[in-house]
Amino acid sequence: MTTAPELSREQREAVMRIEPAGDAYAAGEPLRAIAADLGCPVDELCNFLATQPASHLELQRARSVRRRSLATNEVIYENRGLLNRLNDAGITWSDTPKVLKALQTAIDVEVAVELVHIPGVASERTARELPPRTLGDKLSLLYVAGKHHGIEPDCQLALGTMPIEELAALRSLMQPNFPPRRLAEFAAVAETTKLAIRARAVRTISYADYTKTAATVSSRLGNTGVAAEGQWPVPGFVLLRRYGHGFWDDALQAAGLSLPSSESRFTDIDFFDALDGFTEECIGFEHPMSIAIYDRWVYSEASMRNDRPSAVEIVRHYGTWASAMGIILPQEDDDVLEDDTEQGALLAGLPSAVRRAIHPPQQSRGF
Repeated sequence: MTTAPELSREQREAVMRIEPAGDAYAAGEPLRAIAADLGCPVDELCNFLATQPASHLELQRARSVRRRSLATNEVIYENRGLLNRLNDAGITWSDTPKVLKALQTAIDVEVAVELVHIPGVASERTARELPPRTLGDKLSLLYVAGKHHGIEPDCQLALGTMPIEELAALRSLMQPNFPPRRLAEFAAVAETTKLAIRARAVRTISYADYTKTAATVSSRLGNTGVAAEGQWPVPGFVLLRRYGHGFWDDALQAAGLSLPSSESRFTDIDFFDALDGFTEECIGFEHPMSIAIYDRWVYSEASMRNDRPSAVEIVRHYGTWASAMGIILPQEDDDVLEDDTEQGALLAGLPSAVRRAIHPPQQSRGF
């Protein structure tokens, strides 16, 4: 992880007016809207926030962005026909949510402005039926959390207190000939971990730690003892989608746990995958790869139950936005993303789709 550079004296003076932005940031306001209110560029705001210690603000923001995006996406879907007609009539996408608001529609205008620019959000409805949280998923989370924290299994406790339905769910995940001692160990660790959670001796587990511990246990166990098409423990990405409904924070809360920090929602691979997904979409729709557009993309992903690092978290993780883009784009000089006066020669060797995404035409659909 790269540490974001210290700001110069001039930069610190320039961002003094940005400091009150913390409340708006935590409330899930788009960076675009916060920067406009403060009269500063989005990248300046983002760079300033990235120099601040990672704190509860990031987690508050992630929850706010999730809540507002999911709710707003529902309203957009319900009014998608009218939104499309307004745009066909010459009203820009940025103004269509304001028209809905004027028509007494309960809509979060600022977040709606972000979402209506995203190709597909206004026309494609994501699955509204969430997969039910299963006992097997919960037991997997409890077991892996217990193994990670070194919980000593109490078999007598498990025998005396574990609900019959949970034990039955655990047995159903294994083949009939699975060793009873191993099954008892799974049940005892999970049940003892419950007690540790209630006693606040175990409070959390990061997504990275769950993924690593689950993979270690699974490799030792193999799939010979697991029922057809199953895997024990449940892989991290499966548990995230099925039990957390796309958010690790939700998965932990459902089991009585909590996040240790905002960064614990992601692994290093998740940061890379976010950049990769963002650049692929920008290239496909010829959108500029800027911090403001990435922030907008995060809202669209949240509306489809995909938790992504914020723009500030990306800058904090890689040091600068240019460095983050340098991880993805086939280029040797990160100045291609920051200095328009030097772009000509640097862009010459890049694919045309990448050149258009970095230096888009004056009129562009979508974002």
